[in-house]
Amino acid sequence: MKSYKNLRFWILSLVTAILVISIVSLIPHDGYLRYQLLDVGTYKKSKWIYERVHFSKTPIDVAFFGTSHTLNGIDSELVEKSVNAQLDTPRHVVNFSIPHFGRDMHYTLIKLLLEKHKPELIVLELRESEARDLHPGTHYLADSLDLLNAPLILNLRYPGNIIRVPSRNLKSLLHELAYPFTDKVLRNDDVADHNNMALSFYDGRSRDIFISREELEKQRAAEQKAAPYKYQPLPEWKSYLFYNANIEYLKKIKALTDSKNVRLALLFLPEYGTTSIPLRHPLIQRDIPLIKAPMSFYQRDDVFNDLGHLNKRGAIVMSELVAGEIVGRIAN
Repeated sequence: MKSYKNLRFWILSLVTAILVISIVSLIPHDGYLRYQLLDVGTYKKSKWIYERVHFSKTPIDVAFFGTSHTLNGIDSELVEKSVNAQLDTPRHVVNFSIPHFGRDMHYTLIKLLLEKHKPELIVLELRESEARDLHPGTHYLADSLDLLNAPLILNLRYPGNIIRVPSRNLKSLLHELAYPFTDKVLRNDDVADHNNMALSFYDGRSRDIFISREELEKQRAAEQKAAPYKYQPLPEWKSYLFYNANIEYLKKIKALTDSKNVRLALLFLPEYGTTSIPLRHPLIQRDIPLIKAPMSFYQRDDVFNDLGHLNKRGAIVMSELVAGEIVGRIAN
């Protein structure tokens, strides 16, 4: 009889714990608070992204999404000026890129944008290959149900993301209850149209940085040794194991933009020394437009400040090139 009571106690405790965790995981709370939780370094840009989408009266016609490659390689203000110099009707451009690869972050931010705006074009970063991991910061920003419905196959972040959901939601709710007016009074229309660091760092220092060809070649050789899968074709089974989680999010992004009748394009921003575009990429295979510089651009040592990131000179060239592509796609 005693063992039966103990078993009943533990079963009841387990059911109660699961119920409490489930309820907390689905607690409704203000999304703006979630976007303030990711407050480390450049990731703080997520707060501005939410404000630009929700609180600014300035439209969003073209939006860039990607990693630090796009963050350092595209100046939205320069793109906007160049585009508007060629069109009769002004367009408004934003760069919503956040450091680190992970298509789950891109999906989360694109979904946020399309809930409030219908841009003419979304430009999504493309690299030599998809990443093997998802983004380390998505669990701060994504809706609870989106985290629960994330791909399972080789998504190494799934358990950690789910475990963090209850505490994240509870923290946001408690903040909202304790300070009900603190953030709301800041919700005005005085939101900067642009948030860039392609031409200069946030502290004003110029990104007019150069590195020798020898050093770039050394960095590329080291990367080829550390991560050869990035530069070489893989067997089908290995490609699936490596990239399934990110490719699933690419499919979700494509389905989402299609459902909103928003055009999607890819922007090729690989590392220094790249000589060809990815040969087997699901979005390219489905005829999604690809924006890229001439291949000779990616061999230039004067436009990179390290293996993966353009410097100020490279960002200017790339921004102006992309502006021309945007004009052609919008005009047509």
